[in-house]
Amino acid sequence: MPDDEIMPSPNDARFKHPLSDTDFWSHQRAAVYEPHVEPVNRFVDSLAKVRAEDEIPYVAPVHGGVQARVLSILRDPGPATRRDLGTGLISVLNPDQTAAKQLELFAHEGIDLNDVTPWNAYPWYINRAPTTTEKVEGARVMRLLLDLLPNLEVVFLQGADAAETWRKLERIDPDVARKRDMLVIKSFHPSQQALWHKDPLERSRRKEARREAYRQLGSVLRGEVLQPAPIYEGKGSEARIEEAFAAYLTSEGWEVQRQVDYVDVIGTKGGRTLKAEVKGWTGANSGLDVDTMFGQILRRFPGGPDERFRAAVVVPMEALAKVRRVPGWVLLNVGIDVYTVDRDGHVERHELT
Repeated sequence: MPDDEIMPSPNDARFKHPLSDTDFWSHQRAAVYEPHVEPVNRFVDSLAKVRAEDEIPYVAPVHGGVQARVLSILRDPGPATRRDLGTGLISVLNPDQTAAKQLELFAHEGIDLNDVTPWNAYPWYINRAPTTTEKVEGARVMRLLLDLLPNLEVVFLQGADAAETWRKLERIDPDVARKRDMLVIKSFHPSQQALWHKDPLERSRRKEARREAYRQLGSVLRGEVLQPAPIYEGKGSEARIEEAFAAYLTSEGWEVQRQVDYVDVIGTKGGRTLKAEVKGWTGANSGLDVDTMFGQILRRFPGGPDERFRAAVVVPMEALAKVRRVPGWVLLNVGIDVYTVDRDGHVERHELT
């Protein structure tokens, strides 16, 4: 890192948010080729040549650069990163609300900016949600960026677009996290808009889920042992699996309702509807429960063909073999997706063949 005069840590008593401090940002722009950020910002230079017509901001040297332990991914650079109207840099110190919320949450968990390199799922300035093609391009760029960060421990995906771009990276390189021994943590986007839902209880749940993601990130950086949620244990495992699946859909950008008209989970997104039936872990009775679940989900279909509708069944990972007793081609043609939830609460969608 350059000397501490560039910026104290947000955990330091000397810390003061610079906002529009022109001297601070002039210093930051002058330091974009400091040793710890030079490889990343030379990489930015190479990307700028790929799309000469599109602006791409540098990573502010107040962050960790190649020394970072966390790669924090948002959707796309905001107006505050513009060279003419903003700082020209990606930073949680930028004078905008999203950056300020990140700074607050990082500081609350004792996360030092030196440990974080900020990035975007689509690194060029577009000020809108990236298209599918742009997310694929962003995934390829992200894969190259990972090679510049030898100390990386965590990829922190903030928002549905960041998570979707990461999934596209995993299709390019399926073992990317395992090969690098990295943990992937998903969170809601730090903007206030990401928390909005007409149901106040859902708004509260989203806010707490975001806080929990930051808490998990802080725990990892402090070297604390994370205790997985024992969602299969005891009574109520179905409710806990349902909650994990609902949180997963929400992180993917779906509007979610639970327990409506006898349907466990209903998701809506872009004119599409997904209805899901969920079963918990019941040991020896799992086979019978899965058979019952298929009968329930078939009754959730609309009265006629509708390409905007999908059905899903959600089961514990250990019950997947029971689900697979129904041939994959049948599920594929009927339009029923299969999801599992493991003991740590991770959700996976399974390909049907």
